Amino acid sequence: MLDCHQLSLGYYDLSRDATQRTNEALQIGNVIFPAGISARTKFDLKLADLSYAYSLVQNDRFEFAPMIGIYGMDFDVRVENDLLGLSEGEGEEFPLPTIGARFNYQLSPSWWIRAKGQYFYISYDQYEGEMLEIGAGLEWNVWRKLSLGASYSHINLDIEDTNDNGGKGEYEYDGIWAYLALTF
Repeated sequence: MLDCHQLSLGYYDLSRDATQRTNEALQIGNVIFPAGISARTKFDLKLADLSYAYSLVQNDRFEFAPMIGIYGMDFDVRVENDLLGLSEGEGEEFPLPTIGARFNYQLSPSWWIRAKGQYFYISYDQYEGEMLEIGAGLEWNVWRKLSLGASYSHINLDIEDTNDNGGKGEYEYDGIWAYLALTF
């Protein structure tokens, strides 16, 4: 049987960089990137997740627990061309409250299927955004308080800067995570 109260902490680094030649002139903020140049985009996104869950339904094999939590979000978006000395972007750090739920099913004394989903919406200064994270995986209890797991996660993030020259960013991640879980 699991504890009714659960506290979890996670960290995600979803940063990405890409370089592409511009087909037409781009204005980003107050900087104009001419057509035909190589533009490097940097999207740095780091999330720290602290969540509390309380098991509403729990028996020897199944658990359902609503969750509340907070993501600490640190993002920086930038477009650059080093040859011409062009650079424009901005970043921000802020907390994001989340709601969600987790489901656990015990296959055997050492193996669990785990699933969770979290959602948040924010309107902060000139930013508006929402994020959905869903995932499911398999976890093996190696020792009383130590487990190893792998899960599939889907993260969808939309952020918009509502200023006149602001922009909109959409980010989608699908992938496999390997993790270590400690129970105290």
